[in-house]
Amino acid sequence: MQSMWDEGLGEPYSVHGHYINMSNADYSELACGFSEVSGNLWVNMNYR
Repeated sequence: MQSMWDEGLGEPYSVHGHYINMSNADYSELACGFSEVSGNLWVNMNYR
């Protein structure tokens, strides 16, 4: 999650999209899912 936050503010969305979603004040709820596959951690976030 830190690497997503480190994307920082800016354009284009394809480069900064995680940060834009995580810092968007229009979202009031967040669901997170975590999975480990072959030693790699995967994080899925759903904003609402």
